[in-house]
Amino acid sequence: MMRFKAGPFPAKGSPSAHFRSSVFADFEHHNRLTLLFFLMILSAVFFNGCSIATFLDRQQVTVGKQSASQWIWMGNYNSMLGNLESALEGYSRAIKINSESSNTYYLRGTIFKKIGYLDYALADFSKAIEINPELSKAYLARGDVLEKKGELRKSVNDYSNVLKFNTKEYKAYLYRGNVRNKMGLYNPAISDYTKAIKINPRLPEAYYKRGEAWRMQGELDRAVSDFNKALTINPRLADAYHNQANILKKKGKLYQALKDYNRALKLYRLYADVYSNREKIWRMKGNPLRASEDIKSAGRLMAYVALVYCNRGDAWSRKGNLIQAHLDIKSALRFRPENNRYNFLLARLENEMKNRRLR
Repeated sequence: MMRFKAGPFPAKGSPSAHFRSSVFADFEHHNRLTLLFFLMILSAVFFNGCSIATFLDRQQVTVGKQSASQWIWMGNYNSMLGNLESALEGYSRAIKINSESSNTYYLRGTIFKKIGYLDYALADFSKAIEINPELSKAYLARGDVLEKKGELRKSVNDYSNVLKFNTKEYKAYLYRGNVRNKMGLYNPAISDYTKAIKINPRLPEAYYKRGEAWRMQGELDRAVSDFNKALTINPRLADAYHNQANILKKKGKLYQALKDYNRALKLYRLYADVYSNREKIWRMKGNPLRASEDIKSAGRLMAYVALVYCNRGDAWSRKGNLIQAHLDIKSALRFRPENNRYNFLLARLENEMKNRRLR
């Protein structure tokens, strides 16, 4: 990983220290010049598509020293536009001016996390907590980073720390439940999801994840009940359709399972297409970082598409429709051609079809 040194960044020009305030404060004395300057900025943003910061840099406007709050504003502005490197620069310059702001470290940490610099994100979230030991959002963010790094027990501790300050923070229960689920601690995970639901009954992910935990314990009826609740709240929750279909298939309810596989497949492919199309737009806008994120998201969804095809093919096979099952397994292999399981299933299916003289 490349080493990052927080500020100062290479100077590209000094943005105006009074862009948002002096333009209007001095209007009575310099109304014509101020109005002209303001119109120039709007024209640059509207006609050239450049950011306000870029315009000021190009014009080499220097009115005074920029404050920490203005650099934070610049960081927030660029973060909103997806210009993560510029956002990182804004927050780092703000930290150089004021190194005691827990929120600024938190904001910079979120950018590092998006870029994938987890160690730097971890350091920033830890610094934010050091400055403000009751900053719940920093604990939540650090817990997420620790989970991504595989430090699951530390992640659980961070979510538990949030609940010491705020017992009504449903996200802490939800995220801690997710980590405990991953650790195989299903009963504590179910308890966390139940508490999250009690605080926020309209939380589809909590029902879905609790359903997964019930399923892992063999409580299939409870799992289906939770998946149904999740889908009632959010009918477009493709994962819930997929898991519910798997359970229905195990229980021999193949027709209902096939209907849910179709719904899941339709949604997964839709989301994958959305990511792919948005990736093209990010590239057109000259933002390869966000484009790369969407490619990865689309790739993850394609893996689920392949899995749904495979599971649906198994359901068709159990119904005795080997031709449709064969088509689904081949579709799965189009998305994951190197998958050993899919290739084995295809070979076994083709052998069975040959014996029945269906091919």
